[in-house]
Amino acid sequence: MNFEDTDKPIVEINITPFVDILLVLLVIFMVTSSMITQHHLSLDLPGAASSSASQQKFETKIVVDKHLKLKINEQDLNFEEFKNLKMTSPVSLSADKTVPYEILVKIMDVLQNQGVQGISLNVIQGK
Repeated sequence: MNFEDTDKPIVEINITPFVDILLVLLVIFMVTSSMITQHHLSLDLPGAASSSASQQKFETKIVVDKHLKLKINEQDLNFEEFKNLKMTSPVSLSADKTVPYEILVKIMDVLQNQGVQGISLNVIQGK
């Protein structure tokens, strides 16, 4: 029988713990980056004292800035292009507080005509 000499030090590198640490860091990065990414527009949202955080997950995010530019999931669209979109998933609607009420009503009317069941208006809590 030929046994290996056990007096020699082990010189191979075990990368399993290294891979484990990298995967944990990747998960942490993915979770924190999804929490950090908000709308890239600077909106001055209106406030509401009775607002509450929504537990629903919104696939479609609509943003109207103070210059009345319409963004849907970070993509610039004009109102005619928006009317031609087909959406059915719940929608999160954010608008600067200087946006006329008429614009929001038009957007919500288009969404209802398309069959969208859930429309959430984003506000700042406690104002």
